[in-house]
Amino acid sequence: MNTMTDHTIKTLKIVYNKYGKGNLLTFDRFLPCLEKLCNIMNNTNTSVDHRVAYVIFLLADEDKSGDINFDEFQKFWVKRHYYFGLFSKKDRVIKSYNLFKKYSTHGCMSIHQFVEMMDELGVYYEENDFNSINRNDDDVITFDEFVQWLKWY
Repeated sequence: MNTMTDHTIKTLKIVYNKYGKGNLLTFDRFLPCLEKLCNIMNNTNTSVDHRVAYVIFLLADEDKSGDINFDEFQKFWVKRHYYFGLFSKKDRVIKSYNLFKKYSTHGCMSIHQFVEMMDELGVYYEENDFNSINRNDDDVITFDEFVQWLKWY
């Protein structure tokens, strides 16, 4: 965060305030914001794949509140090259999201859902695999933890 100039932070605040409602970005407001940022970065007027944009939103929403605050928006901007790179990996991004969505409830995967997923996929797993994926020991796997475990992107 300290690597951003005052000018960059000011510009981010302007963009954030333009699209944010009540100082928060919901997905329906994040999407046009993301499209604008992509167009500025690429100097083109292209549309953004909504499914990939939703995955980016889920990953940028660090507190899992369903919206993005300005601190999360700044962190998103610092990692923008990673996030924007997800558009070139669209197939994997969409597959990982659909897989997680199928076996999770309310954005979390329980150990029972994890076992069901692994069994249905026919993938070998050990009893401790769930715990190694669940980095914060809250007894559920979040989408972030799932993505890091997959190592698809």
